[in-house]
Amino acid sequence: MFNERNRAALRVWLADNWVLAVAAVSLALAGVFMVQYGVENGLLTRFWRVMGALGLGAALIAGGEVIRRRASDAEGATRHLPSTLSGAGLFSLFAGVLVFRA
Repeated sequence: MFNERNRAALRVWLADNWVLAVAAVSLALAGVFMVQYGVENGLLTRFWRVMGALGLGAALIAGGEVIRRRASDAEGATRHLPSTLSGAGLFSLFAGVLVFRA
């Protein structure tokens, strides 16, 4: 599963696309910190904090799908961008559900 060949392929991909990896992490953490900020400052009720995280996640996934349908995910200037947005959106959705359960 995660053998030496796969690790080498991951290192090559990260060397070529490190900006997308950083962007994905930044967008995913934006959803988490939005919820955390709302909790610490009491700005929103629990329902609206969760809805905000779920809304951000859904918007990121929708944005990724729009880009994927207009331009392919395999080539061009937007290569891997739809996957980056969708991955960050899924992470935000997970964080929203986790906050709801906690």
